[in-house]
Amino acid sequence: MNNIAKFLFFISSYIPLLVIIAINSKFEFKSLEKGFNSSFFVVVITLGLIIISIMFLVWVLQDRKVVNRKIEILKIENKTSEALSYILPYIVSFYQVDFSNFNNVIIFLIMFFTIFAVYINSNLIAINPMLAVLGYKIFIIESKRDQKIFIISKRDILLNDKEIRAKPVCCNIYLEKGVSSDF
Repeated sequence: MNNIAKFLFFISSYIPLLVIIAINSKFEFKSLEKGFNSSFFVVVITLGLIIISIMFLVWVLQDRKVVNRKIEILKIENKTSEALSYILPYIVSFYQVDFSNFNNVIIFLIMFFTIFAVYINSNLIAINPMLAVLGYKIFIIESKRDQKIFIISKRDILLNDKEIRAKPVCCNIYLEKGVSSDF
């Protein structure tokens, strides 16, 4: 589940780009009779990824019956503002790509999977602009038990909170469920 979840977090952070690609793709159903149409393929795959990404985010953010964990806060860093800077350059750079040209599709896929590799290896998995759009904030917390973990929260988490409770989502990502006084 970890690799699938990582990929879905990655894809969900690019929902705006995927929507732009689907809208911007130029294809005609009449041209499908002539043979392979890369634009139609791109639109179908893009719409599928958008739907799967949205379903994944809903699943992550829903209130499931999962054992909550106490997390002692030693150091906290708000990473919410990095979400926009993370995605904006890629949306702008791929905005006008012509996906009816098969070479452009291949170039896009190579670049997209390169970004995915950097995303995973740089531990940027929870830096997701869609979470910010939905009103969530992203924090990196250092605790005694874990080195660094990502916390997704609807509220500001402060150092004086000392402890929070959170449910695990994936890898080192947790969804905050309250401060320690809520136990």
